[in-house]
Order: sequence, then C-alpha cells, then structure tokens
Amino acid sequence: MARVYWICLLCLVNLAALGAEDAYSRQLMRDQASLLILAEPSLEVELSPLLRNFDTDTKSLELDYLKLKNAWRQLGMQSNPGYLDRSGNTIDNSSETAEWAHHQAAASDLNSRLIALEPNDRFLNTMNRLRHLLWLAEQPWPPIVLNGLLRPGDSHTEVAAIAKRLWLLGDMEVESGYALSRYDDELARGVKAFQHRHGLKQDAVIGPKTLYWLNLAPETRATRLAKDYLVQSRERQTLPSTYVLVNIPAFDLELVDDGEALMHSRVIVGKPTRKTPFIQSEISAVVVNPSWRVPRRLMRLDVLPKVRKDGSYLSRKGFIVWSREGEEVKETDDFFQSAAAGKFPYLLEQRPGPDNALGRFKLHFANDDNVYLHDTPDKHLFDEPMRALSSGCVRVEKINELSAWLANERLADPRRWQQTLQTPQTTRWFTLKERLPVHFVYWTSWVDAEGRAQFREDIYGFAQNNQILAAK
Repeated sequence: MARVYWICLLCLVNLAALGAEDAYSRQLMRDQASLLILAEPSLEVELSPLLRNFDTDTKSLELDYLKLKNAWRQLGMQSNPGYLDRSGNTIDNSSETAEWAHHQAAASDLNSRLIALEPNDRFLNTMNRLRHLLWLAEQPWPPIVLNGLLRPGDSHTEVAAIAKRLWLLGDMEVESGYALSRYDDELARGVKAFQHRHGLKQDAVIGPKTLYWLNLAPETRATRLAKDYLVQSRERQTLPSTYVLVNIPAFDLELVDDGEALMHSRVIVGKPTRKTPFIQSEISAVVVNPSWRVPRRLMRLDVLPKVRKDGSYLSRKGFIVWSREGEEVKETDDFFQSAAAGKFPYLLEQRPGPDNALGRFKLHFANDDNVYLHDTPDKHLFDEPMRALSSGCVRVEKINELSAWLANERLADPRRWQQTLQTPQTTRWFTLKERLPVHFVYWTSWVDAEGRAQFREDIYGFAQNNQILAAK
C-alpha cells in the first residue's frame, strides 16, 4: 500500500514553486510511472523515484524521460504513431502538411515527447480512473456484509453503506444522505448501473456476485485496470484498420471497418473446462446452411448421453450416422440407444436445418483448435449474463448481420448468396475475395468511451494468475 500512498500524497503537494511547463512534465511522468508500476511491479525499483522527484533541471528531466521510454519498451509498447500537441490533438505523422512539419520541428519539447510515449489515446481516460481508484484506496473500505439477497423494498442496516459506496465508485450521481435502511428506487438505479459496468444481470438484486464487486478493494481494481490497459495497448497495436474482435470474458464481438465500429454483438464462448483459445487469424469463407461433423470428444461428452436417455434423439435432431468406412448406417432408435451405451463405433453428422447446432451460418478461419464463429438455434442463451457455455467455438447473436456485411463487402457473387439463402437445406461455401482479420482477446477491464471503468469476471482465471501480461 506504500506505493499507492506515495502516488496519492503527491497529488496534494503544492507545485506552485515549479514552472508551469516543468510541473506538467513531472505530472506526466508521475502518471506514466504510476500506471507502469501498478501493471508491472518489477518496475517499482526503477520508476518509484519518479513519483517523488521534483527536480526541474534539464538533465534530471531527460534522465527520467529515458527511464520511462525504456520501461514502455520493456513491456513491448510502441510510441504513439501520431504526434500529439499540448491539447492532446493527434497530428498524423504520415501527412506532409505544413502543420506536421511545424510540430516535427518541435519534437524536442519534453511534454510532447512524454505524451508520445503513451501507446494510444485511451491513456488519459484510464489514468483519470486510476487516480480516482488510488484515492479511494486511501479511504476506509470496510466489507459490506449481507446474510442473503437484498432486493428493492427490503430494509437492511447496510443500505447506507451500499449507497455511499456506489457514490464513491461513480454509479450514483449525488451522495445520498441515507439515514434510513430501506432499499429505495434511487438506490436500485445505482445498483443497476453498477451491475451493468460489471457484466451482471441488471435486476437490482444484490446477491453474491454483486456483493463481491462492491467489496473489491480499489487498489485491486486499479491494478487490474493498469494491467489490462497494457495488454490491450499491446494487442491493439497489431490490429489492422478492419477486423473482427472477440473479447472472451466480456462475451462481446466487435466489427470494425476502417477504424469505425460498425457492430457489437453478444456472444457465447467456451466453458471454463473447454476454454475458447486466443486466436489471431483471418476469416476466409462463410458457410451457409452448414452441416456439423461432430468431433469424437463432443460426441462422447454431449451427444451420446442424450442418446442413451432418448433413442430418438439422433433422428429428431437431424443426425446422419456413418460407419468408419463412410457408409451411412440406417438402424432403429433402439439400436442406436443401445450402441450409445457401449463404444459406439460410428461418426455423426448433423444435417442443415432448424436444429443444427451451427445454425444458419459458419465463419471459417484457419486455427489449430477447430474453432469458428457460428449461429445457434438456442437464441435464448444470449440473455444469460454468464455466457461461458460452449465447447470452445463462439456463437454470435448477430451472425446474420455479420454474414450480410461479409456478403456485401467481401464476396465476388452476392447474387449466388441470395439464391442460397432461399434453399435452407443446401450447404454452400463462399470464399471471400479478401480475408477479414479476426482476433480473440481476453480483456477483463477497460475504460469505455464515456470514461467509465468496466470490469468483467475472470472466467478462466488467466488475469488472476497474470498469464495474460506474461504471455504477450
């Protein structure tokens, strides 16, 4: 906690004795050093002196600048490709305008060089949230204790503490003078806003998950936010201007075209026991009305237990049974139910149709895990807040919209596409004339466009074990 104490204490120091430019330089340095230390504690020995250094001589400032530049590079960060002026406006250094030439000539300005170290324009919003969380870390943060669910209309001695905590975290706009213990409508709105920021069901019911996030220590939040900022910055540096990005713990897919976000979609990802892998690939084809050749492992774990309970399951769900020699096996439901109780020496393929596990569309891209994006007949599952439910593939709620965009933008023959949509039993592959990059990432926290800190459950335990930052 000493590290946090230094950072917060320095926010209160009177900087009037320093020149405005030098004071700003030191503030920029403290901000960057604070974030880097939170994200990577091994940098504390090297960077903690910057939190207490108020020297304004040129040599001291330059040495500390070099320390920061080296720390960013150690963590694989590239300097911002654009040049930023004092107001934070990005000047595209690919431009040959007189304005760019003017700013390039001023590249020796320390503040501009410090801002250019920041990997992207998300740094300022992230740092604002970190400062607030580090200030909260110096305040009392007693645990809120409930002995069951707390619903709107209930009364409880912790209601006032909950209201104050929501105000401190920014989910209630006005600090309420809660003298009573009744859970009212105003508090319910604050709880729903808090639940929304944490990917929880927005029902205003305070249960174990909502309570966990309410009690999470501010320094723990700050540390996660700083670590994820570095992970996201490093991964965003590899993104082209047009791509599909799946954030696994957020259960979210984003389509970006030429730097503009066109679409977000809820998704279903792999269970903790069947994790969706990290992937960088390119979507090369769209399959309309796909059939599903069931992998042996999924057949054993998911399909055969259902056949053992109901011999008609295979015929009802449109499965074809194949021998290992490629011959179709036509037997009774009782025969397959009996075979499912043994070794079941057959292969299964599910025909296109309303019950097909892949739904109407499958987006194919090369990877070692046989994972793809696809539709699903079980649309109701997208309403679940916890959507780690699949066997590793990613089910996309707005797969129709995503497939339509690919058809319009990346197919050579859109007319043939429309014809295929009219024949739901016919499987057809459409190869894209230009592949679309797809990235699967694991980001458990970030600051959104409105400056709100978003947090998500670490569904696979990667962030808790620091596997993400170390692996990148």
